[in-house]
Amino acid sequence: MSLDTGQILLDRYQINQTIGRGGFGAVYQAYDMRLNITVAVKENLQLSPQSQKQFEREGHLLARLSHPNLPRVIDHFVIPNQGQYLVMDFIEGQDLRTILNQHGIVPTPQALTWIIQICNALSYLHSRTPPIIHRDIKPANIKIQPDGQAILVDFGIAKLYDPDNKTTMGAKGVTHGFSPPEQYGGGHTDVRSDVYALGATLYSLLTRTMPPDSVQRMLNHVTVPPLPQLNPTVTLELDQVIATAIELPIENRFQTMAQFQTALEQTTRRPLTAKILVNTAPPQNWRTISYLGVAILITLLLLGGGFIIAISFITNSNPTLPTPTEIALLILPTTPPPTSTPSPTMTPPPPPTATMLPSHVHLAYLIDSSNSMLEPLSDGQAKISAVQTALAEHWLNLPQPPPNVSLWAYGHRFDALNQNQSCVDIELLLLLAQGQSESLITTIKQITPRGRSPLAEAIKATTGDFNFTAEQHNALIILADSGDSCGFDPCQMLQTQREVGLFYPVYVIGLGVDAEARQALRCLTEVSGGRYQEAYSTSELIQVLNGLAQVMNK
Repeated sequence: MSLDTGQILLDRYQINQTIGRGGFGAVYQAYDMRLNITVAVKENLQLSPQSQKQFEREGHLLARLSHPNLPRVIDHFVIPNQGQYLVMDFIEGQDLRTILNQHGIVPTPQALTWIIQICNALSYLHSRTPPIIHRDIKPANIKIQPDGQAILVDFGIAKLYDPDNKTTMGAKGVTHGFSPPEQYGGGHTDVRSDVYALGATLYSLLTRTMPPDSVQRMLNHVTVPPLPQLNPTVTLELDQVIATAIELPIENRFQTMAQFQTALEQTTRRPLTAKILVNTAPPQNWRTISYLGVAILITLLLLGGGFIIAISFITNSNPTLPTPTEIALLILPTTPPPTSTPSPTMTPPPPPTATMLPSHVHLAYLIDSSNSMLEPLSDGQAKISAVQTALAEHWLNLPQPPPNVSLWAYGHRFDALNQNQSCVDIELLLLLAQGQSESLITTIKQITPRGRSPLAEAIKATTGDFNFTAEQHNALIILADSGDSCGFDPCQMLQTQREVGLFYPVYVIGLGVDAEARQALRCLTEVSGGRYQEAYSTSELIQVLNGLAQVMNK
């Protein structure tokens, strides 16, 4: 039976309002008159003796749970001939279904941050004795608190895992698009069932599209559209990870939640732990997300001989951030980005100071290591050797205090004939805070060009390194001799990122390029507001890079 507003359970819990309702019962917001706190009361209307016995067992176990990404279970009880009840912390914030409906696609770094937090919670549940299988993971059951913490809610159909007891329709519910095929009956549900549902949830966050129903996929051979087809900012590597999580055969998925989490973290080459603060402004389109989106404008001015670069950070080019307050996402006003990038101002920047590039500056270096980088420059030195020599000198002259630096390479681990592997061959070689130039020099010398040039995918991967705040400044510096040889358009990818609010400048140094490569590489700087230069010898490249360091050290 439904509970009425004002109704009191056990002389303790006063019902305030209905939060949600489903086939098995409802969830209410209530007031705990003993503890003087707001709580959530989950009602389960399955009243069979077997169901009540199972509820008592599960209630005792859930009450002992303690994890930062799970609500605390305060109480559990059965009212004869009425229902079973779990009393939990009331979680402030919005659920991901609401966020998707109001704001659209969630940028990849923010989505991964939340999903990895839920991975932690599920790994904790699965490690209990016996394991607890949630079995109802979907956007509506993940809430985002005001501090950006993701909380997995609704244990209404959670079950203790018994390998000898098959799932039956009477013991669970399903959510089309998120439930795996074994949950529809006739099969075992285990920890891999939660892997499927969480993978489907991440798919929906990145596409604003519910994956095809698992039974329809199985019976009618319905295919899941690749993520990059629906969201060009998603990398092929992340697409493959999610595809593995939502495999129909249970044995083909990640076998544990920890495996799934590790694979997700490897797509960024580092664990994601940042909390995302949120804003309570009325729903608007995405512009800037606190993990990936606060932009800067870096102006590179050509000085003496065309090879000295001046770099300055124009802080007033950053949009004004709203004050993070309560719920949802960090969203800025919907002023559209310019369709064409205006020429950088030629007004000289203020005199540099010792704090011009403090540690909140992040310089990401992306090195083309495809097989064409073995070709010689005009001085006879291979392009990759010129890059190694010039960067070694450049990094020794970085400013004090030095910026954070990440070093990425692409096309260096797989032969060009191995197209499938080579076109996702992107690696974060080193991520350094506060300089450590010796490690950079050692690492750069180990790169050996071998494969193709997945430039578009490499740029997408590199942006995951940027930890954006209002004070953070970031720049991407590419040293390359060609565009993308894997069939993607880096310029279109950059434009798509800008359309969803991901702004950062790209600066390219073309190495002995031809007309086709020049056009492809110059386009990157025109779209992003960066600058393009060329070098045809090792000495020219050294001049370009050392000019940058000299200006930053003034």
